[in-house]
Amino acid sequence: MTLAKLDFKRITVQAIYTALTLTGMVLLPILVHLVPFSGSQPLGAYLLPMFIAPLVAAFYVSPVGLVLAALLAPIINNALTGMPQASILYFVASELMVFSVLVFWFVQKEKVFPGFSALAFVLAKVVVMVPKILILSGGLTLSAIGQNLTGLAVSIPGILVLFVVERLLLHRRN
Repeated sequence: MTLAKLDFKRITVQAIYTALTLTGMVLLPILVHLVPFSGSQPLGAYLLPMFIAPLVAAFYVSPVGLVLAALLAPIINNALTGMPQASILYFVASELMVFSVLVFWFVQKEKVFPGFSALAFVLAKVVVMVPKILILSGGLTLSAIGQNLTGLAVSIPGILVLFVVERLLLHRRN
């Protein structure tokens, strides 16, 4: 087999994995939003379904594929369902991209600590929080920071879901 055939095969496999990741990032939130729920926020804000697929994919997909899927998934979901709302679409995409790169980086480590996906999620939220506050609120106020931290607290059930998925994936890998 020539090097060109091997590269083409690798690229093809990565394209398929990226497409599957994108599909998961689109379908999981749709399925979660079909569940009857009457909370103060959409159920997806609690369960973080869009973050599950990149966590799984970090074991198989290149970082380029992860970032591409993270960029496209919120746009596709918004076009199909109106969620995430247009006003936060780019922030969700940014959080997903940062999260995807971080979980990929952690997964590449030989020894991964428990809770790396939770840390990646929190770091992604914090990294995107400051520009989000500055753009949406017009200033870095305690009130705006408090609202964003409350949003982070809402996602605790989803962080636990990510932790369980992470543990299952690492158990399978070892």
